[in-house]
Amino acid sequence: MKAIEASDEIVCRFCNLNGGLEAAMPFIAYQFKKVGADFSNPTKDELKEIVMGLLKLLSDCKPPHVVQREKRVMLGWIDKIEDT
Repeated sequence: MKAIEASDEIVCRFCNLNGGLEAAMPFIAYQFKKVGADFSNPTKDELKEIVMGLLKLLSDCKPPHVVQREKRVMLGWIDKIEDT
């Protein structure tokens, strides 16, 4: 898996959990900006930081078991990124 593919999965998953693309994208864009990541070419380490930020936001509105599930899923995608 490439980093951009993992990023797409993470973005879609977060959007689905948080009211769709229009509602969730500002939070995603903020995390990318905060980390200094290029939206079209994130690194594995940047994605880990982004996911941790998104999970922190998620913990404000979802129960802990949902946050833990999403952490496993999203970090699982990151773990599948091929080192280049």
